[in-house]
Amino acid sequence: MMVNMVSDLVLYLMEMLLTYLIGLIHWKIVLHGFIDGYSRLITTMRASNNNHAETVLDVFLDGVRSYGLPSHVQGDHGVENLQVAAFMENHQGTGHRSYIFGQ
Repeated sequence: MMVNMVSDLVLYLMEMLLTYLIGLIHWKIVLHGFIDGYSRLITTMRASNNNHAETVLDVFLDGVRSYGLPSHVQGDHGVENLQVAAFMENHQGTGHRSYIFGQ
């Protein structure tokens, strides 16, 4: 019974978040965030008015200054992530899988 309540709550929260994000898009607000894959800690989160690669890198570097350089970063193939991928490859090396392109 508890599992059903938790899954219903998760679905409800996801629906509310999607509704909220659609509202943000209407107002041209973009959320950029980085989350530690192991601890699920939000290392950095920022709202901005653009989706440029320079902005994403700046948000990423804020997290690096606070928590250190991660060994790997996973993200999608969007052009806004290319500077983060280049930064990671420059600092961790290309053979290290420092940036993992996902779906």
